[in-house]
Amino acid sequence: MVDSGGMDANTVGAVADLTGVSVRTLHHYDHIGLVVPSVRTPAGYRGYTDADIERLHLVLVYRSVGMPLDEIRALLDELKRHATLEKYRVRLTYGVGDVVIWDNASLLHSATLTDPEDARTLWRITIMETRRQA
Repeated sequence: MVDSGGMDANTVGAVADLTGVSVRTLHHYDHIGLVVPSVRTPAGYRGYTDADIERLHLVLVYRSVGMPLDEIRALLDELKRHATLEKYRVRLTYGVGDVVIWDNASLLHSATLTDPEDARTLWRITIMETRRQA
């Protein structure tokens, strides 16, 4: 893990070990803007969030079918731009007393299938008060 001011981020070496992609390739992907780590420490170390690793997995999928890197970057950038348009954003609101339940398998998309052998974690919270306005 990289000290990223509260955001969970993996080192470039950890991501290389996790994905089988070399550190040199990860540096290249960063340099060309294909997979840019979301965290950069004051010392210049790269920190990859789960979203960065998810993008890397998509890059690997498209590379496996022979798509050129520049086309992959353009496709992923366009998909992100399109998916984050205001008309596709959903903002959930909860009130006092509402129970909110979610689990670790609730993904919008994933480059790999969820392993049925992995344990699912279920979180439950009850809203106790409304957010205080600053």
